Amino acid sequence: VQAQDKPIEYTIRFQNTGTFLAERVLILDTLSEDLQWASMQFIASSHACQWYITNGVLHVIHNDIMLPDSTSDEANSHGFVKFSMLPANDLQDGAEVVNIAHIVFDFNTPIITPPAIFRVDVLAGMDERVTSSVAVFPNPAKDLLHVGAPMSTRGVITYAVDDILGKRLLQGTLDNAAQIAV
Repeated sequence: VQAQDKPIEYTIRFQNTGTFLAERVLILDTLSEDLQWASMQFIASSHACQWYITNGVLHVIHNDIMLPDSTSDEANSHGFVKFSMLPANDLQDGAEVVNIAHIVFDFNTPIITPPAIFRVDVLAGMDERVTSSVAVFPNPAKDLLHVGAPMSTRGVITYAVDDILGKRLLQGTLDNAAQIAV
């Protein structure tokens, strides 16, 4: 599974620490451009809500939530929303996707969440394995990278070789089994 095929899951938790029940809770989350907004999957919410994304901002609206304050009913003063999105396809090793949400109880000043940070950590090298019936070895390679495919799957193979930092070093195509000078 490629990193960009695995969604990043977010949970935004909130609590009414005011002195009266909250009738409405609004969550505004300005989404990073390093996320694929169209991949948004709403997973769960503690209370009924509506959500939409406009101009890169996720809006989650809990109308008539009637969330009790923590002084009168601590156990029921909590809520959450959970969603996921795919990261952008072009993130490099070490890139960070930062997420900060603003939570508005009724018409009060927004509460700003601490940042949630997703950091890309690409493992060095590559597993010695067969992927889509193509064998690639050795790992690590010092001079030649051997690429082979069974007779039944032979054809043109498109390849790319990146360094540990994600910088593209080589790319091209091979006919059937071959070697790549690295």
